[in-house]
Amino acid sequence: MLQSNELYLIPMNLHHLQLLAESREKLEQHLDLNPSELELSDPDFLKEFNESITSYLLPQVAAHPDTFEWYTNWLIVDKKTQVIIGGIGVSGLPDESAQTMIGYFVDKNFEGRGVATQAVKLLTHWLFQNENLLSIIADIPSGHVGSQRVLEKANFKFSGSIEDGHRWTLHKGKIN
Repeated sequence: MLQSNELYLIPMNLHHLQLLAESREKLEQHLDLNPSELELSDPDFLKEFNESITSYLLPQVAAHPDTFEWYTNWLIVDKKTQVIIGGIGVSGLPDESAQTMIGYFVDKNFEGRGVATQAVKLLTHWLFQNENLLSIIADIPSGHVGSQRVLEKANFKFSGSIEDGHRWTLHKGKIN
């Protein structure tokens, strides 16, 4: 678990993911968290995320039990309310280019409060403790100005356009 003054980041292990695949309520009860109403600005994203639990997260975490943190979603939990307010994930250990990718989402009721920025900074600091990692990339859809600001505040730099969006990169030694 990682934490700041306001947040906990909790990496979901295999058991956590199995509970989440059944229901968010079961996971919250298991972790002794208060019930959440997780509302996202993009309602289709939650459907895609739920599908990725069984198609990607569960198989990857099962295949990498000793390094599961690199293949899972980390819950973003508000310390004050003990409620899940988002998630942040990693695509895996550094690849042959010495990079990995992150992605994140935050409850729309917590947008604009610095939650995503704190989560990105916490996780990137932890990730860069791996000596083989030299850069972290994040792809954001076109028009997601809030996500762009999160990455700028976390010292990511625009590195190019991709299909339907933009790629941002943070190089080791550039974090704050």
